Amino acid sequence: MFYFILAFISGQLVKWVDNIEDDTKGKKIEKWPMAIFYGIVIGYLISKASFSMLFFGALTAQILANKIDKPAHVIGVIASLFVLLFFGFPEMNLTFFLMFLVFAYLDEQTFKTKSKVLNRILKFFTDYRLFLKLIALALIALGRWDFFIAVILFDVGYVVMDTILHGTKYIEQGISNKNTKYKITRKNKKLN
Repeated sequence: MFYFILAFISGQLVKWVDNIEDDTKGKKIEKWPMAIFYGIVIGYLISKASFSMLFFGALTAQILANKIDKPAHVIGVIASLFVLLFFGFPEMNLTFFLMFLVFAYLDEQTFKTKSKVLNRILKFFTDYRLFLKLIALALIALGRWDFFIAVILFDVGYVVMDTILHGTKYIEQGISNKNTKYKITRKNKKLN
């Protein structure tokens, strides 16, 4: 149960740092301790949790997709690596690691096909990071509920922090009016 609470907290901390980097152009100094703290939490989860391959694969995918592009997030990743060195790397399950790496990487892509319908579907999947969630959901068939619970708790933490920071008005605007300037998505993109 403790590790699941940490998954939720890590989602909140990542969103807090995202908010500082994206919405305030990184001007708030608290981004540094928050990034270090989320790095410690994520590193600890990778080292100790039963769902470590989920976080390890997702973190690796973020790096490979060049999504660790802000200084605070670089510090968060470095903190994760130090914690991994301190507590030790988990026993590698290459199958799970590669599955999570590939599906988390897909979540970070922008797909362009000739089909407008397929483009909309793929955009929906990547906006809400559904590829990673679906593979975690599929692994329930193998008795691995922990992966799905962990990824959902991380995302719930992320969304809760987003709501705390931005209020519900943005969520309501995003749902009720497709032409708003700001629509909540998992990637938190601003629309023109």
